[in-house]
Amino acid sequence: EYSERPTDFAEPATGSADLDADLPMLPATLRVLVVDDEPYFRALLLRVLARLGVQGALAASGGATALQLLDSCAEAIDVLVLDLRMPEMDGIEFLRALRDS
Repeated sequence: EYSERPTDFAEPATGSADLDADLPMLPATLRVLVVDDEPYFRALLLRVLARLGVQGALAASGGATALQLLDSCAEAIDVLVLDLRMPEMDGIEFLRALRDS
């Protein structure tokens, strides 16, 4: 059974600055696409990427949406974070469609 989890993430009350100091920073220009049908995990991954220094990561809720997004994208994607188990078009089908496009 599916239940949507909250997408607002409260900052830890204490110690978050100490945790951030240990995080490696990624290039801000890194182009990342997150494809996941779960809104909670999409939001979580985008939040982690932002804390790692990635600015403007893209997200799609499924394979078909991701393909449309990639068609309209002017710049190449450097990193793809892909859920393999999604309804309608799973991750493997998405990769095959991407390869054939």
